[in-house]
Amino acid sequence: MNKKIASVLLLVIVLLAAVLVVISNARTGQSEKRKVYALLPLTGAISEEGKSIKKALDVYMRTEKKLPFEVVYVDSESSPSKAISSLTQAIRNEKNPTVVSFALFISNSIAPVVQKQNGFTLSMGTIESEALEKLDSIQRISHGALDSTVPVAEYAAKRYKTISIIYSNEDYGFHGKEVFKKVISRNKSIAVKEFSYATDSVNVREIVMKAIAENAGTVFVVGLPSTAYINIFRELRRQNYKGDILVDMAFASPFVYNTLGKDADNIITPCFDSELVSPTTQSGRDFKQFCANNNIPANFLSVQTFDTMNIIKHAFDNNISLNRAWFLSLKQWNSVAGSLEFLDKGNCKYTCPLAVFRDGKFHVLTREGK
Repeated sequence: MNKKIASVLLLVIVLLAAVLVVISNARTGQSEKRKVYALLPLTGAISEEGKSIKKALDVYMRTEKKLPFEVVYVDSESSPSKAISSLTQAIRNEKNPTVVSFALFISNSIAPVVQKQNGFTLSMGTIESEALEKLDSIQRISHGALDSTVPVAEYAAKRYKTISIIYSNEDYGFHGKEVFKKVISRNKSIAVKEFSYATDSVNVREIVMKAIAENAGTVFVVGLPSTAYINIFRELRRQNYKGDILVDMAFASPFVYNTLGKDADNIITPCFDSELVSPTTQSGRDFKQFCANNNIPANFLSVQTFDTMNIIKHAFDNNISLNRAWFLSLKQWNSVAGSLEFLDKGNCKYTCPLAVFRDGKFHVLTREGK
């Protein structure tokens, strides 16, 4: 009888031990779930963009299964200095933090903060080319001059004899202008004039007047989405400019075309496939439908958000450390709306179709340019 009791007690002890092991493993798994710090402007001048990104992120976290990480939101307050202080405070106790800079135009200020703690930054924002060259702990996952300006320039080179370029006098605008010029220089007969403006300009009328005085067949506008950038288009309409207006991807921001309203009509722009009225790829059609089902826009902010998080998930699921060598080894990533190619020095290139914006929608541009 005592032997039976002893056997039962032993069995109970073994079962309890097994239960405790399961509970311990579950708790350990929870505590080891990695954090991804999402730096984005939830307040301040460009908070509408930040809120749109957060909405896409929330949908991603809700719809993806078995994610190996959780997202910690950090408000950049639309300011480089506040972004740095907020992020420094958030990751102060983290070793090798993973930071996604949705801070739009201040990623180059953020990367050094993350690198000090042996972390890695994935940027959806604009990064100065100099910052990419100096730091090897940052990877761009966003459109840039290479992918959003080249197709526009190729289109222009076949159609116009005179072109005025209006560009913002900072890294993004200057680089976009240089890429555009390099492409169209293949056609030696094109006359090009350049006009720069400051992103904080109050009055852009003089710049626009000079640009259209050149009898330009088209005006190409490149710069960061700012009040001055938007006012350039308004002034072109006010002056009743009859030529074509070409832009880079910055125009495809909802902040820009929603603010412009009817003044945005008939502008020729690159965009992401899922933004088109009729996407040209299956992935573009699928993502457009997914976004409609989840009440989020199928624009470049959502595309780049989902691509960034899918890449992080793939890396974490496979115990891969994020670094540039790994991104280069990927070569190409199946974007949720097209394709994404990884290049050296932390650069990347999206495949972007050309479209004409009309009545609040992007319509794919045919070979005839209609």
